[in-house]
Amino acid sequence: MVTPEPSAAVHPSPWDRRRLALSIHRAAIEAMQPHRFMPGLLDCQGERLMIAGHCHQLRAAERVHLFSIGKAAVPMAQEALRVLAHRITGGVVVTPGGSQVKNLAPLTVIEASHPIPDHRSLEAGAVILRSMAALTDSDRFIALLSGGSSALVEVLLPTLTLDDLQDLTALLLRSHLPIQTVNTIRKHIS
Repeated sequence: MVTPEPSAAVHPSPWDRRRLALSIHRAAIEAMQPHRFMPGLLDCQGERLMIAGHCHQLRAAERVHLFSIGKAAVPMAQEALRVLAHRITGGVVVTPGGSQVKNLAPLTVIEASHPIPDHRSLEAGAVILRSMAALTDSDRFIALLSGGSSALVEVLLPTLTLDDLQDLTALLLRSHLPIQTVNTIRKHIS
């Protein structure tokens, strides 16, 4: 009896496995894009603001401010503006340098540094703090955070310097610790 040769479907070639892996990777990246997942999380119908299934009643005079921070800050802010443009009166977007997006009116766009914070990260932290402090009882804010937020926006403890933070961050990144551990350590100094 002759044994048939295994088919390519049973034993895909390394090239086929690579193409399959890349296809899965592209599909995962696409599924994580803000225009894909935010419509199910953010909606506004008249005075009803829906965030992740929770309804928030907006008063007519209530101003909505948007704070979007992280590597996905720009597309998240763009999606929020698409849904809530008529209600958003201001806010801040902090994104890594080189984003090529300078205008998301009425939002202020700030470029900062990732993964090692720099002076722009400190400036972004100061702007966020001033903007939040300026909010009143007639204001509501929405915060959208994605990966990289902790490096892009920094406010140091008074006893530390930017050099201290940069040295520690570089050391932690070289250690290959999980990002949760890195952030647990860093949150104690900024």
